[in-house]
Amino acid sequence: MRRIMILSAVVASVFVLFAIADTAVAWNIQSVPSSTDKKIGKFDPWFKKLKRGATEEIAGHYAKPQHEEIARLILECEGDNCRFPQPGIQKSQLSAMLAGVRWNDTPPFTLLKTRTSLCPTEQVITIINYPECWGILFKDAKKQAETGRKYGNAPLTLVLYRSHFGDMQFLHSMASSEQERAAETKQKIMAWAEFMYKLALGEISRGTSIKKTGIGDIDGLFTYRYDTIQTLFVSDAPREYKDDENLHLFAMGVLIHMVSDSFSDSHVERGEQLGQNCRNVSGKHNPGWVRSFHVYTLQDSAAHSEAESDRALAYQINYFETSVVDVGQTIMEYYSRKAPWEELKGYLDCVYDLADPNAPAGPGSDYQKKDNKTIDTNILPSS
Repeated sequence: MRRIMILSAVVASVFVLFAIADTAVAWNIQSVPSSTDKKIGKFDPWFKKLKRGATEEIAGHYAKPQHEEIARLILECEGDNCRFPQPGIQKSQLSAMLAGVRWNDTPPFTLLKTRTSLCPTEQVITIINYPECWGILFKDAKKQAETGRKYGNAPLTLVLYRSHFGDMQFLHSMASSEQERAAETKQKIMAWAEFMYKLALGEISRGTSIKKTGIGDIDGLFTYRYDTIQTLFVSDAPREYKDDENLHLFAMGVLIHMVSDSFSDSHVERGEQLGQNCRNVSGKHNPGWVRSFHVYTLQDSAAHSEAESDRALAYQINYFETSVVDVGQTIMEYYSRKAPWEELKGYLDCVYDLADPNAPAGPGSDYQKKDNKTIDTNILPSS
């Protein structure tokens, strides 16, 4: 099998076959099997295997479809029946968009070497087809991050590590460290939004090298010459996600996930909504100025999880005048009429309007760690 270089490789330690902790993600997701997974009979036991290598709490995170529910509400869907106007989200297209929504939390990867039989080499690994391996590596990433290890654009570093505990935490609208100021975090978020939206519009193709997108903050994320859109997103996806229209919707799903996370209190502290209009976009409401971005590794995991409950989501949707669903629908309105990036940029600049560009990142006043937990030192380096 061709190696997927963009997501290669870590050394999976045999010393981390115990429970994994909470994830640095917001609204829960529900992973679903691909058509290939169903054919080879790996769907039924995947969730049980995940629970064997993880806590009930983390396994539960991947069994509750909050992110999918947000996406369905944005698209005005009832099950697989969508009433959204142009471009017309059909059943297979809805699946592609939901796959994109899930990608931020569950990016696939391959390994070039491993120390446990639970993690194969040179095969695409997802949370469904190798759930125990997934748990091992997540535990490894979390433990090493707690010891101060930094994950970034280095050879053999997985997107899984970078997106949850490293330099790509902007995928969840979070800062990568407490040294990162709000303006820097926003700049990363806006760059990724531009990347996804231009991919959704077809202005960036699947074969584009990521270091040649022309988007400064994106070009430096992956610098290997074979790191392309194809290898980043769809190497493991069923065939129905691979035509261009579905890839475009996949990209919109990734974008919607990132923006949705900014409405979780454990990720972003927003000011009150006062009915104010966006400063530079006519007819749009500001959903509350961003006061600060949070850093997951500084947070108490139990407190973080409380902000991700069904009750928290229902409160966000029903209490606020401009909710996560309203913002998502506005974003899809721009996409449905194929508005240029500069138009959507103006609106997203309002969604992420900063109260103070120099505001430091941190755990958030309600999410600070309550004690100094003992760090397990029996973790081998990942690469």
